[in-house]
Amino acid sequence: MCLQQASPLTPEDIAVSALTDMTSIKTETSSKAAEKVPKARKTKKRFSFPVQPTVIQSITPLRGQVDHSYRDFSKIPAETDYVMPSKIEDMSFAEKLQDILSREEFKCITWLPHGRAFKVIVPLAFERQVCEEYFGHKRYSSFLRQLNNHGFKHVTKGPDRNSYYHECFLRNMPHLCKYMPDSKDARRQIPDPENEPDLYEISKRFPFAGAAEVKSPPPKTTPPSASASSHLSSRTASELPWMVPPPAKRVAVGTASLPSLAALPPVVPTATPHLVQLAQTLRRDELIRKAALVASLENRQALQQFTATNQANVLSDLILRNMFR
Repeated sequence: MCLQQASPLTPEDIAVSALTDMTSIKTETSSKAAEKVPKARKTKKRFSFPVQPTVIQSITPLRGQVDHSYRDFSKIPAETDYVMPSKIEDMSFAEKLQDILSREEFKCITWLPHGRAFKVIVPLAFERQVCEEYFGHKRYSSFLRQLNNHGFKHVTKGPDRNSYYHECFLRNMPHLCKYMPDSKDARRQIPDPENEPDLYEISKRFPFAGAAEVKSPPPKTTPPSASASSHLSSRTASELPWMVPPPAKRVAVGTASLPSLAALPPVVPTATPHLVQLAQTLRRDELIRKAALVASLENRQALQQFTATNQANVLSDLILRNMFR
C-alpha cells in the first residue's frame, strides 16, 4: 500500500487561507454586534408644574461649589389622586423623611420653624431609632450620603446651622417629593455660605400652611471692642455711678464670745461593741505577731547551735583521719 505525499503549500495558498480566516472573523463580530441592543440613556426628569414656582434666587456657582439657587414650591397644589404610601417599602427617600418628621415619637429629628429645612438633633439616637427601620442600615454617615445624593443641601452658618433643605421638601407637603430628582452618586461639594438662602425671610414673603408663625432669629450679640472697653474704663466713676460696685461690708467678729479650749470638757470615748471588737482584733493580731517573732528567734538560735555542732564534728573527724593515716 503506497501513501500519497501531500503537495507543499505555495505562498499564494497561504495568503488565500489567511484572507478567508479574516473574513470569517469579521462576519462573526458583525453578527454579535448586531445582536447587542444599545443601552437606553437616562433622561432627566422634566415636569410640567400646575403653577410655576417663584424664583427666589438664581446663582451660578463655581465649579465644585454647592448651588444654592432656590425656588418657592409652596403654591403648587397636590394632585387629586395623590395618596401618601402607607408602607415604608413603597415610599421614596423623601417620602420616608416626611413620614419620620411627622411622627412625634422621634425626638431626635425635627422641622425648623419655617418648615423649609430639618435638623437631626441627636445623631446617635437617630441611628438607633430611625436608620435601621427606614433605611436598612445603622450609620448616620450613610444617611448623610443619601441626603447628598438626593440633592439636599447643608446649611453651614446662621441659626439653621447643620440643617438640610431642598426646595421641593416642605413641611406637610409630601406631594412635592415627586418633583425631586432621582438619586445619583454625587460628589461632596465645596460649601458656599455666602449664598445660602435666608429661609426665615423667604417664609415671611411666601408663607404656607406647613410653617409656624415665623419670627426673625435673635441677632447675635457681639462683645464690645477693645477701644470701647478702654473708653469706658477712662471715664470717671462720677460720670458712671452705676458701674462702681458698692463697698463690701466687713463684719467684725470678736474673740471674747469664743470659748477657750481649757473650758471645753474632755472627750472620753464610749466603749461601744464595735470599738471593743476592734480592740480585741488588734490585740489578737499583736499577740500573733509577737509569737511569730519569738518563734523565728528560737529557730535562728537552734540553727546556729546545729551549725556549730556540725562544724565541731567535722573538725574532729578530720583530725582523726590525719592521725591514723
